[in-house]
Amino acid sequence: MSYFAMLPSLLCGILLAIEDLRTRRVPRIWVAFGMVTQCAAFIIYGASHGRPWGFLAALSYAVAAALLQWLLSSLRPGSLGFGDVTCAALVGQAVGWLGLMAFLSWWLLMGVVGLLWIGGWHVRSRFSHAPAPIRAPFVPVIVISGVCAALLPGILIF
Repeated sequence: MSYFAMLPSLLCGILLAIEDLRTRRVPRIWVAFGMVTQCAAFIIYGASHGRPWGFLAALSYAVAAALLQWLLSSLRPGSLGFGDVTCAALVGQAVGWLGLMAFLSWWLLMGVVGLLWIGGWHVRSRFSHAPAPIRAPFVPVIVISGVCAALLPGILIF
């Protein structure tokens, strides 16, 4: 049932991924709205299920995700945009609700899915007769990896 509490991040993440694919923009107002809505959902769910301060842990994971993503973008300027950093905060908040192992699984999945995504994007751009190869948008990878990391504990438990 706690998966329903993560619905705001899922819906906002899907919208952000579509927007990033279409326009290569990640509206920060959407991220802010998603994070506030997600925080409210966690407060309501946590209060009714004996975890009233659980939203603070989720916010801590959101900050950690944004800082890690920002550090990665600083190591190689131009590789990731600030929209990727803010989206990582949104998804990190949702995945952080599930704990450290889900958070670490998300980062591992982001690496694996990201490599596959970038490889597929470059193959696609070669055959699309585009004038110049465009860098792959990364928000879909962040969201897909977050969904997989959230579902992973449920899949592993038989």
